Amino acid sequence: MTGKLKAICTLKGHTGIVWNTSWHPKGLMLASCGEDKTIRLWNYKDGDKSTLKCLLADGHQRTVRAIAWSHCGQSLASASFDATIAIWDYKSGQFECNATLEGHENEVKSVAWSRSGSMLATCSRDKSVWVWEVWEDNEYECAAVLNAHSQDVKKVVWHPHEDILASASYDNSVKLYMEDASDKEWTCVGTLSSHTSTVWSLAFDKTGDRIVTSSDDRTLKIWQKYLPGNPEGISVKDGNFVYKCVCTISGFHTRPIYDITWCHLTDLIATACGDNSIRIFKEEDLSDRNQPSFSCISHVNEAHLQDINSVQWNPVVKGVLASCSDDETASRSESHPCKAVNRYCATGQRNMATLSEVVSTLKKMAPLSLAESWDNVGLLVEPEVQKSVGRVFLTNDLTEDVLEEAVSVNTDLIISYHPPLFTPFKRITSDAWKSRIISRCLGRGIAIYSPHTSWDTVENGLTDWLISCFDGKVSTITPLNINPKFSHVVTLSASVKDNTHPLNGMRIKAIVESSDFQADRDFKVVSSNDSQLQVLCNSNSLLTLNKVAKSSQYNLFFYANKNESLPSSSTGGGRYCQFTNRLTINTAIKKIKHHLGVDNLMIALARGSTLESTIGSAAAVAGSGASLLRGVNADLYLTGEMSHHDVLDAVHNNVTVILANHSNTERNYLKVFANRLLKEMPQLNVHVSKVDRDPLTFV
Repeated sequence: MTGKLKAICTLKGHTGIVWNTSWHPKGLMLASCGEDKTIRLWNYKDGDKSTLKCLLADGHQRTVRAIAWSHCGQSLASASFDATIAIWDYKSGQFECNATLEGHENEVKSVAWSRSGSMLATCSRDKSVWVWEVWEDNEYECAAVLNAHSQDVKKVVWHPHEDILASASYDNSVKLYMEDASDKEWTCVGTLSSHTSTVWSLAFDKTGDRIVTSSDDRTLKIWQKYLPGNPEGISVKDGNFVYKCVCTISGFHTRPIYDITWCHLTDLIATACGDNSIRIFKEEDLSDRNQPSFSCISHVNEAHLQDINSVQWNPVVKGVLASCSDDETASRSESHPCKAVNRYCATGQRNMATLSEVVSTLKKMAPLSLAESWDNVGLLVEPEVQKSVGRVFLTNDLTEDVLEEAVSVNTDLIISYHPPLFTPFKRITSDAWKSRIISRCLGRGIAIYSPHTSWDTVENGLTDWLISCFDGKVSTITPLNINPKFSHVVTLSASVKDNTHPLNGMRIKAIVESSDFQADRDFKVVSSNDSQLQVLCNSNSLLTLNKVAKSSQYNLFFYANKNESLPSSSTGGGRYCQFTNRLTINTAIKKIKHHLGVDNLMIALARGSTLESTIGSAAAVAGSGASLLRGVNADLYLTGEMSHHDVLDAVHNNVTVILANHSNTERNYLKVFANRLLKEMPQLNVHVSKVDRDPLTFV
């Protein structure tokens, strides 16, 4: 038997990643949470008429990562990156935050209620699992802090009938815990080790005798519970129980499997995958419980536009599944068994775009005329055979590891913020890593586009995002002063190649300037490469520039079109923010870490300052910012890197300097841009690299 899964409703409202969903025990309400720090409660109705019931805000200061309903349905627990857990109780006809649990040292990743409702479990990036006892009058007391894992703990789940707790971790394992009846101490009573990478999620079946786990290694594993004296002869230590891996499901998922849910009504397993797909698995008829076989009965390709973070079966209504994604949406789907064999129903298919259409959109979002003249931006690698673009891949740096990731998701176009082609190539051979990248992209028909400094200078671009970690009035440090009369874009290239003095953009620029045309007065260079020069000029200069091109001994090719995107006054290099309220340097550090998604920063305090000193302004430049920041009258400089002597100059001029490493000031903007690109071209499938990282790290 195969199954058919169709989308029945898309719930929109969150701004940012939607991390988790949770069905109310009665199945008539769905909760969702996300990056926008809110929890949204949706009324569930048949068909596509689900509506927002209420919005829960102000409970957390950072992303809400996970939510869970108590089994009585009167309380909702939320876990946040602000290291707290909030308890929302339904009283007087509305939900109120009646308790905040503190204790974890880092982001709380998951929260779960025990079946009895007398205990709550949480886990965190701090490698710990906490068990909280629930008392009357909204009192919560920590009963145990369990440190069995050696890495970040991703998920906690309770046994459906007993007070047995399971946790999944970045250390590739699952741990099981119970309270010792003799001394009332919680201890680890079992470890499930078989995955070769992060275990993202797990779920019990309706009996609790089986566990399914999902991993970064792209496999699912089924674990069977065995008691002492079992007929299979499985050894059980300490007279308790043991779970053994009895089945590995592989070959179906092409990316990490971030979540899994085992339906207690139908016994179907659903997975949420980083390849934007949802898959449904069913145990085959007459399967041996000690060596079971599972089949994929449904595969919804492109169920969301980006990574799917969570899937949850409705506990009451058969076949209804909720999912959520990086694409800011939560969805409901409905599973219908059907008799057709090996036939899958895929929903959410989208039309593709041509490469020229995507490039045109990218230029509209950040005109290449805004890039620095020394930069190498635009379409850098174009496949010989023009093809449609369905999958776009964003990265800060295009390394060989990143390319492997891009190839694995069948990328058509890579947008690399830093241009992989910058210095001239004399040969393309396999002994140079950049050559290997270009060769492989051409061989696979993958195009490469780089926006680089056009993103830095454009209004509402990378630099505006960087300074947005602070609240206040923002201005541009170095406005891009382009003459508003520069109304046309002109391309000049050689129509006849001179082998003695081969033309390139710089030589063409020299030809133009020899005719009394001056850069920045009469024209502005947009881009310059090995074969052409592109400039901005005013309408009065068009005829003269055309004459220069035609009278040249090189007989330059001349092409002009109207410039539709002259920059605003907010365009330019660097941003300055005058804070609405002064804040301590320590508070600024926390804001920056959260905004950039980093754990460590380098800081040079201004003379006489401490971490508790207050500041009222900041200047920010992505990447390497010394040249733009030098001399700016701000209390704080934020950038990726600066030289030793530039830092010394700053601190002696009463400026505190914070350095995050070059690409760390740029990378998190990719998620912002991905959502903007999807709004411009919703037919695209946009991925953000998970492998890309700054080559430097703190040890």
